[in-house]
This record gives sequence, structure tokens and C-alpha cells, in this order.
Amino acid sequence: MAPVFLLLVLGVADLGRFCLTLHSLHTVLGDAARAAIVDPSLDGCSAPAALVAAHAPFLQASQLTLCVAQSVASGITTITVNASYSFNFLLPGWSGGSGTLSESTTISY
Repeated sequence: MAPVFLLLVLGVADLGRFCLTLHSLHTVLGDAARAAIVDPSLDGCSAPAALVAAHAPFLQASQLTLCVAQSVASGITTITVNASYSFNFLLPGWSGGSGTLSESTTISY
């Protein structure tokens, strides 16, 4: 009975870590979009990741890929932010044990 309880506790903790990582990725995505609105020169993949990674203490900057693309058409600026993060479950057998979380957002103004 104890091994089943321990597995259940570790599974819940791992699921909580997954939710925390996903929420942190959403936060980083929003922060990068807001930073790109304030600073139009923020474009590409290296500068945004370095700028925003400090605001996500639960994400390792080495596993975070963050790209900002800006375009202007007919006076409307469109900012697209793509973020991906390599995530590994601690318990074997959960979603293959590893994967990449990816999110994207687009803002026009």
C-alpha cells in the first residue's frame, strides 16, 4: 500500500510541476509581447529570451526558446511571440517522459 501512495504523491507533485511550468511559459510569453510593444527594436530570438528569462524563476533559461517577430502593414503593427520549453516528467511513463511545451500569441495595434 505504501508504494502506491508514494507513487500517487509523486505523480501529483509532478503534475503540479507541469502546471507551474506551463503557467510560467504563459507569463514569459505575455512579458515578451509587452516588452516588444514598448521597445520596437526587440526582435529575433536571442535578445527577448535574455530579457524575459529573469522574470520566470521556475524556467531554466537554457531550455527556453523565445522569438519575437514584428511586422507593419497598412499602419498596423503586429507582434508575434513564440515560446517553447523543454519539459521532462520525473516519473517514467508520463507522456513519454519528455516533450516540448510550445505557446504562441499575436498582438496587433
